[in-house]
Amino acid sequence: CEDVTSVPEIEPGDLSVSWGPNPFRDVVRLDLAGWTGRDVRVAVFDPTGRRVRTVFAGKVSAASAVQWDGRDASGRAVAAGIYWLRVSDGADVRSARIVRVR
Repeated sequence: CEDVTSVPEIEPGDLSVSWGPNPFRDVVRLDLAGWTGRDVRVAVFDPTGRRVRTVFAGKVSAASAVQWDGRDASGRAVAAGIYWLRVSDGADVRSARIVRVR
């Protein structure tokens, strides 16, 4: 098993999401290339599909980056494990698999 520090996900068209580090311990950063001017929601889900937290909801500005601090909607640190970041504007959706380590 390799340690991966950043894994870009390039999608068809002009929209992309890149994130890192992955795996992460404290904070993971999401860069939203091509989403400028769109109203988006960035949410984190656990492996069962339960939403853990919405980390951003609003209009994306140029060179936008979103961070997740590994906490749920109540501010509690989540357990180590696999999570999914989902970026959606109602028409387009991108997702990223991330791993939290302790």
